[in-house]
Amino acid sequence: MNSTRFTTLIAGAGLTLGAQAVAGGAAGSSSVKLWPTAVVIEDVIRLDDVAELGGFDTDTETALNNLVLASAPEPGGSKIMPLSDIREALANFGVNRARVIVKGSAECAVRRPVETARPAPEAKPQSDSGAGERPTGGRTLRDAVLDHFDRQLVAYDGRADVSFGRTAAQVLDLSSPEFTFRVRRKTGPTLGLIHIDVDILRGATEVQRVPMVVSVAMTREVVVASKPINRGATVRAEDVRVVSRRFTKPGRNGMSDVGQTIGLRAQRFIPAGELVSARDLERVPLVKRGQIVEVHSRFGSVTVKTSAKVGEDGDYGELVTLHMQGRRGARTAGRVVGPRRVQVGDWEPSDLNQSLLADGGWR
Repeated sequence: MNSTRFTTLIAGAGLTLGAQAVAGGAAGSSSVKLWPTAVVIEDVIRLDDVAELGGFDTDTETALNNLVLASAPEPGGSKIMPLSDIREALANFGVNRARVIVKGSAECAVRRPVETARPAPEAKPQSDSGAGERPTGGRTLRDAVLDHFDRQLVAYDGRADVSFGRTAAQVLDLSSPEFTFRVRRKTGPTLGLIHIDVDILRGATEVQRVPMVVSVAMTREVVVASKPINRGATVRAEDVRVVSRRFTKPGRNGMSDVGQTIGLRAQRFIPAGELVSARDLERVPLVKRGQIVEVHSRFGSVTVKTSAKVGEDGDYGELVTLHMQGRRGARTAGRVVGPRRVQVGDWEPSDLNQSLLADGGWR
């Protein structure tokens, strides 16, 4: 791969690090873990988009997180980033690979969503005093900037929280229909301090170009623990709730639907109020290998209930092998339909060497 693709781009700082500083720490104390999938919304893919870093000092981690790996796919497209490219990028940057563990997925499938504009909010009723009113249906320059960053964050199900400098105050309330606005991003990461240009137009004529530095954060609805959740506990509806949280870094910012968590098992202790993410949870098998389960066999209107030993763990809807009790060598396949419950029907694989009779016998 062409090494020029791996530009050591550090947003907002001209930071140069030597190989020893990048490696840092004792052998094996630092790591880079590649994720299997990732979403980007900028024109480039940075290391922070596709991997998780651990064990580096703060300055080194910031530098590596902003390391540009490749150009991003076109909106609506995807690109594969193999682990070998990550290793090459780290080596070109000056990382001592003998002191840093590179692990995780063999490749990362990077997707770039199509930008989708959100509907404009409804106009608020005008106050009786008339103070501070906008023109009916008017969209201000402030609204145009917020809309621009909302579109940037749609892939994360987030809304932009933008802070403007004092120099921008004099133009933020300019509004349509007298003016229209065009916002263009210049530099900066997805969130944080970002340089933009705002073109102010009257009709088709540009009347002013306003450079701005804005601070952008993201707010989104996330699932948090309502009470402490012990490691190994199955999450119940009363254990979790949805709250609005503010983030200064996009990406792995938890889950937004409590339905995605209920019935799963906690892989670590989760304190009350802490964000719950997918990596904290695992599916709980409804049947386990070696377990005796209840088997329901359906043949038309006839249902036969027997028991069998399960050959492997199975979640809801999965097919598992059944070893029938008292019938040496007899086996079939069934679909998991509940805790310790499996259903056998006409859809079972035809290559099994045993057939279940309507009266529950085998041949």
